[in-house]
Amino acid sequence: MFLPPLLYTAGMSLSPSEVRHNLGSIMALAIGLVLATVVAVAAVAHLMIGLPWALSFALGAILGATDPIAATSIIHRLGAPQRIATLLEGEALVNDGTALTAFKVAATALTAGSFSLSHGILEFVIVAAGGTAIGAAIGWSSTLLRSQFDDANLEIAIGIVTAYGAYIIADRLNTSGVLAAVVAGFMINIRSEEVFSAGTRLRSSAFWDVVEFLLNALLFLLVGLELRAAVDGIEGIDAGQLTGYVAVLVAAIV
Repeated sequence: MFLPPLLYTAGMSLSPSEVRHNLGSIMALAIGLVLATVVAVAAVAHLMIGLPWALSFALGAILGATDPIAATSIIHRLGAPQRIATLLEGEALVNDGTALTAFKVAATALTAGSFSLSHGILEFVIVAAGGTAIGAAIGWSSTLLRSQFDDANLEIAIGIVTAYGAYIIADRLNTSGVLAAVVAGFMINIRSEEVFSAGTRLRSSAFWDVVEFLLNALLFLLVGLELRAAVDGIEGIDAGQLTGYVAVLVAAIV
């Protein structure tokens, strides 16, 4: 319920010119660095904590994507080069797709009861490429449909259908619904000036800004409500040992 509009909005907020200019660096961070973090955390969790490989990779996928808000706020305050902030913000919009796709692969391995690294890499490539292709196709089709109208309310309604449609179709085809939703939003962003009037773009942008704010606020509230139940569910380990495990994992991520 939450992911499709949030991911779609993220895709629409990407600057096509900045993405093209920094594409290599953004992809190296959003895919290469995230997967390196996933592997590092999985290795630590398996070798030092004793978790099974499939569960270790699931944990790595959960922790593999960083959030840039704190970093970019410091960068802006210190007057660091804008390119650094652009790289971090661009990477942040893609790295969730990488991490969630990796988690999907790890969850499948958990269900199967075994994990093969080579098979996991192949499945990741298929899932990611399939989601990207489906998102691009649906996003492009959505722009063709919307080019026939100039009505902000209708455009917003079609946008909602596009976000959920890209996610659900890709997911049902066993590919990445996450990447599909991001790419669909990005495809629409690329053609927005050709397809939509200035008034429609302004109203649409305001709508998605409010949706993003409300959904993020509600998500953090729900996470907070779940935290107590998660802590209460920990059994068979004392606080000192658990703190040690957490410290080791944090060190691996940093």
